Amino acid sequence: MCTRRFAKCCAPDAVSFDVKRVAAGRYSVSAALESEADEIAFLEVLDGIEEIAAAGESDLGSLDGHILFRGKFTALSADRAGCHLPGTMTVPMVTGCRLVSANGAWENFDVVSATNGGWRVKSSFCYNPGTFLLSVPRSEITAASLVLSFEKIGRCVCDLAKVNRLGRMAWQLPCTARLELERVDDLADLPKPMKTRKATVRGEFSRPGPRPVFTLRAISRTGRVWRSKPLFPCAHTGNLASLTVFSETEKGPVTVQVADDRIPRIDYAFDDERGCILPCPADRRYDAQIGGGDTYAQPMLDAFARKKVPPSFERCDAVWVEEEGRKMLRFDGNGSYLILPQEAIPCGAEFSLSFEVKPEETGNRVLLRQRMYQDDGFGLNVYLADGRLRIAYFGRVDYPVNFDTDLEVPAGQWSSIEVRKTFSRIVCVVNGRESSVPYDRRGMYFNGAVFGGDVANGRFVPDGIKPFKGLLRKLSISHETVSIKNGGNE
Repeated sequence: MCTRRFAKCCAPDAVSFDVKRVAAGRYSVSAALESEADEIAFLEVLDGIEEIAAAGESDLGSLDGHILFRGKFTALSADRAGCHLPGTMTVPMVTGCRLVSANGAWENFDVVSATNGGWRVKSSFCYNPGTFLLSVPRSEITAASLVLSFEKIGRCVCDLAKVNRLGRMAWQLPCTARLELERVDDLADLPKPMKTRKATVRGEFSRPGPRPVFTLRAISRTGRVWRSKPLFPCAHTGNLASLTVFSETEKGPVTVQVADDRIPRIDYAFDDERGCILPCPADRRYDAQIGGGDTYAQPMLDAFARKKVPPSFERCDAVWVEEEGRKMLRFDGNGSYLILPQEAIPCGAEFSLSFEVKPEETGNRVLLRQRMYQDDGFGLNVYLADGRLRIAYFGRVDYPVNFDTDLEVPAGQWSSIEVRKTFSRIVCVVNGRESSVPYDRRGMYFNGAVFGGDVANGRFVPDGIKPFKGLLRKLSISHETVSIKNGGNE
């Protein structure tokens, strides 16, 4: 708990701020602030850099007794989906719902008019995603479904009760379009400026991450900004781990001690319950996107993404299948793909990437590429070249390495593949066989990674490259590396 009283010359004069964990992912927040010198315009609670609650009213009005959802439309191809499409949206048999645009930068969604039990809307699908906010009375959530219908795309029914339970779901729609719905656990709309000397924020809030860091921020009418000290309601285990990081002071890698459970270890769950999302149960910020389009400057943005899929491209989503009692993703070899978020593979740091694949065909195939939205190489690129693993890594100051291993990835059987990047080497392991190359450069800045479907030309790309065709049943990323032979970390 943070309780303070400040001198008259400072703002604020009195603050109390307390956060308690009440259940897994749920936190009780109580905050109050007084200022005699300056009137308060905003009082907000943050988790890291994200606002999750604020005093005062917003344009959405009171959300007491309501559950709020955020939706986003994207599409890979404007040629197929169209940039702006008219449509209708309804929540049948439920009264008291509200639908508003959630337009931010590079976004476009308009509520044209209300209809009997719904709304006429117009949404962007390409270049600028269409985003909206939908509030549903909590008392009626168990029977609530969102029904939408758009030109070219047709009709889709979304179970809002299931979205509320799982936190996030996505649907692949015709014409390369995709809809993602999530329960809103942050501050959905900026609050209206207040004009008061006392403000409070109280309530229970959900957070997706395992260890949130809460702060209280106040902004006065005169522009003064004040932040509280951070509160950590979920303490780390106390176990320390050695982590090698780059030091700008030392101009090279150094080893530091950090809390072991603060090192991101992303282990994707192959569970089809969320539809076109490959979930990361530990922290949904790392959830991967199956198919669909992208936002500005991301790798599958329409204008550049059309060069990344073959002319015979049909659908962009890998499909869920079951083999030997396990769920897995099947890539059709014709352009289906999986998008990993930008934060999943760290830039300029050590990491370990591992996955298990069963190719139906090998030859020259793409496995994973990290690039900007244009055709420049950035970070890690993993291919099959004549059925063997090839690694291309683009370091800073455009110093790339192209590494052809002798590690075969045979068709028709499962292969375990691991790539470890340290500050001294790149190490590849396929089915227990290891090969490595010296390389001491940090990666160039890059955006999200694409698994399976990016076949655009570029440096070190095998001739006649095709999308990956086969099964993927495991995918893990750790922001550290384990012991590596031949000159790596010990």
